[in-house]
Amino acid sequence: MSFFCKACARMPIELINKAIKETKKELLSETVGVTECYKKKGVDFCFQCDEFPCEKTNFDPHLKARWIKMNNRMKEIGVESYYEETKDLCRYL
Repeated sequence: MSFFCKACARMPIELINKAIKETKKELLSETVGVTECYKKKGVDFCFQCDEFPCEKTNFDPHLKARWIKMNNRMKEIGVESYYEETKDLCRYL
């Protein structure tokens, strides 16, 4: 599942996939706390962990606040409903 803004719909899929891979690589290297932790805990989303929210994210304060808000919303309405609710919203605002 990925989230993107409507502007991405006009981009060639190869370019989108390349951008996603590069962005993931960049983000994952910066957020090792989350990428290692979810694997060890055996969860798909942080809200599924009994330690959520935690200090293992390595996120800056703004990103951490968004992370908590998104995970709380997914916990409240479910992952599929969260996707439907946010799929047409710009991700990086």
